[in-house]
Formats: sequence, C-alpha cells, structure tokens
Amino acid sequence: MAEVLEAVPSLALVPVHYYLGLLYTNFTLLWAPLASLLATHGSGLPSSTFWPVFLAKLQAAGRDVQEQMVELQEGRQEGRRTDHINYRNQLWGLMASFPAVAEARNRDLVPLFLDTFMQGEYVTIRKLSDDTKAEGKKSENGQMTAVVKSTVKSLLSHLGVLVNFKDLKSLYRGAEVRELVYSLLSHKLAPVQKVSLQILAAYKLKFLLPYKENLFRLLEEKDFKAELLAFPLAGEDSPVKAEHREELLPVILRILYGRMRSVKSGKKAGGKAQVS
Repeated sequence: MAEVLEAVPSLALVPVHYYLGLLYTNFTLLWAPLASLLATHGSGLPSSTFWPVFLAKLQAAGRDVQEQMVELQEGRQEGRRTDHINYRNQLWGLMASFPAVAEARNRDLVPLFLDTFMQGEYVTIRKLSDDTKAEGKKSENGQMTAVVKSTVKSLLSHLGVLVNFKDLKSLYRGAEVRELVYSLLSHKLAPVQKVSLQILAAYKLKFLLPYKENLFRLLEEKDFKAELLAFPLAGEDSPVKAEHREELLPVILRILYGRMRSVKSGKKAGGKAQVS
C-alpha cells in the first residue's frame, strides 16, 4: 500500500476530501471523530500534498460566507440547509491539531483573517446588528439572528489558530495582527480578552511576561477584586518595574475597560449574545 501511495500521491488525499465533505453534515456527533481523522492527515501527509487541498476548502468556505453576508445586507432570507459559518469555523479549529503546518503557511491564513473575516464579515455583522438596535426593533430575520450569535465563536476560531504559533514576531503582516489583538483586549467578552492576551503573551514581550499571570487573574471573576488590590502600579511596593510601566499600563487599562463594558452590557442585554 505504501508503494502505491508513493506512486500515486493523490490517492492519499481521497479520504481527506471525503472527511472534509462530511464536515458539512449537520450531525454534531460526527464532528469530533472527523476532526481527529483530518488532524492525523494534516500532520502526517507532506505539507505540499495536504495544504493545497485544505486551503482550497478554507477559501471556498470564506466565499460561501461572503455570499451569505450579501444576502443579509440585501434583506434576503434564503432557506439554507448548509451552515457555511459553522463549516468555516470548524476548518479553522482543525488547525489547532497541526499548528506547525498552519504557521508555515501563515501567508495564506493572515489575509483570510484580516481581510476576509475582520474587514469583511465582522464589520458587516456589526453594522447590521447596530442598525437593528438603532431602529429599536427585534430582527425578524432568523438567519441574521443566528449569524450575529455566531460572530464571537467565529472570532475565537480565528484567534485560536494564532495562539498555537511559535514565532509570532515573524508572522506575515505581523504589525497589523498585533495591533488588532491589542485592540481586542478591550472587548466586552472575557473569552475574547483571554485569547487576545494569550496571543500577546506568545509574542514574549519583555514588558508583559513578568506580569502575565497577574493579567490573566484580572480576567477571572473570582480573582478580579483581589488581584486589582494586590497589583499596585506605583509606589515603593509596586511589583511593576519602572521600565515596564509605560507599555504595561495601556494593556491593563484595556483589560479593565473591557471588564467595565462587560458589566454595563450584561445589565442592558440581560445575557444576550454580543458582537463587539
């Protein structure tokens, strides 16, 4: 069998195509074993064999989601049996199982994240959500309601890929990614703040690493008050070194601002799904 696969490499991709197709199936019990099988192929096959197939699926999924965004903007509510957003999110989530392959191909992934998702889909959904709120009415478009609720999950699936990269300083368009992640520290939802902080910590920034655990405790409800009191920024007893304070303080303020937004938003929305 090994000789056959070496002679005809495309045969090794037959199960990959099959498993990727099955992920469209709206049967959640299938997803975990399929993800495991795809992860095995992603880490076991040569990158030059596996990646073109996987990337093509990622790009196609992105185009399908973009088409769905156009429908929403035009007020069309078409009966979709395929959840393109969930499929796209699953593909991004899969890359946590073969992070070395994904990182080596980050020039393919970063534009999909920054341009297709953040500047396209994310902005569109925020605008649609804000317009609905401004009109002071509940959306009657079931598709839009479902999309808005899935937005944070979509954001986390994209950010979750970056967390596993080993050399973020060499990332394609790295300055843009870092600036975006930095801005997401003030997101109103703690899971987004946490993964954003994880990514910043992965940059191994000298001003941040000594205080990483303190910063994460600020994002834990049970530790927040105690950590805020025990983490003075000035004075002789401050654990923060003077040379770190200028860059560390904005990070802390963004985290605290996000926590404030969370409390305010929670009171207004009564626990409903949030976009930004």
